[in-house]
Amino acid sequence: VLADIAAPGKRGRMMSIASFVWGLASVLGPTMGGFIVTYTSWRWIFFINIPLGGLSLAGVLLFLRETRDKRRNAPIDYAGAGLLTTAILCLLTAFLMAGREYPWGSIPIIGLFSAALVAGAAFVRVEKRAREPVLPVDFFAVRGFRLGNAAAFFASVAIFCLVAYAPLFIQGALGKTPMELGMAMLSLSLGWSVGALGCGQLVDRVGHRPPSLAGAVFFVAGTGMAVTFDTDTSLMACAIALGLAGLGMGFVSIATLILVQQSLESRHLGIATASHQFTRTLAGTIGIGVCGSLVTPRFIDNVRAALGPETRQSISQDLWSMIRSNVENIFRPEIQSRLSEDVLGAVQLAIGDSVDIVFWFTLGASALTLLFCWMLPREKNRERG
Repeated sequence: VLADIAAPGKRGRMMSIASFVWGLASVLGPTMGGFIVTYTSWRWIFFINIPLGGLSLAGVLLFLRETRDKRRNAPIDYAGAGLLTTAILCLLTAFLMAGREYPWGSIPIIGLFSAALVAGAAFVRVEKRAREPVLPVDFFAVRGFRLGNAAAFFASVAIFCLVAYAPLFIQGALGKTPMELGMAMLSLSLGWSVGALGCGQLVDRVGHRPPSLAGAVFFVAGTGMAVTFDTDTSLMACAIALGLAGLGMGFVSIATLILVQQSLESRHLGIATASHQFTRTLAGTIGIGVCGSLVTPRFIDNVRAALGPETRQSISQDLWSMIRSNVENIFRPEIQSRLSEDVLGAVQLAIGDSVDIVFWFTLGASALTLLFCWMLPREKNRERG
């Protein structure tokens, strides 16, 4: 909708304002949630959505004016949507379960990947014949569409893995309080908002490539700092690294979105925008799934190596199962009350030694983001090849 109502020369500024509002909401939301839970009841977290949703609905009804021509009797690609949904569900389920509930080489995981491959191949075949494909495969021949989405994919892998596992490191390995954790993570949200707002002011003037390259450099700098983290790292260093990564994501997300939109004709604006958002969401889920399958086994091995046989035997099997299913369960008060101070100290060291692989993973994803941003077309018009 925003891309439709904004002139092409002002689209970047419009998108950056929307991204800034999202970033601001992501800062205010958790803060309000903590206040509501502390002073009222957790039920009000859900009740508060009613008046906010009502205001949004009223704004749409009263102020939104249609600018896009409507088509009557437009065919819907049910087969393509169904096959794409099947492929994505199988793929995401495999990444979320592999290394946790089942080994990577187990029959269920191989079966899920195989089903995703079959559904994906069928989707490509159906889309080539559909009258109105849900995602035309020919669009991937457009250089800006292909590379813009690729850069957004790896940037999203990096940022969502940081969002998921940086708190585990800060609270677990560094032993910081939830309030201190919130302060550090706040820098990421603010950096993302500032980067998006700044990119919107630049992209309409200098094009999409310079801001995306600048964002990718910020990304590499932030994740490069993260790989140096250890149990002696200060909270300020964490905040700076996360702020740089957030700043980079703000630049890359807006610049690549504008590029993807400009790469296709205006009548395909909805598909272009949706493909970019879909790519980012898919990347985040895959990245978190892969990192989870890497962190959990390393964490269990590190804890077992740090504890003696007698200490390990003192931990009940159900407690081990809860920790194995989700490392973050270690922060639950009812679990910490069942562990001695020696065990908690060993757990703290084990978390630091386990999460470092996530930081290296995000650095690799950031480097690939920089590579694809470097390969982006210099021209702002459509380009094939």
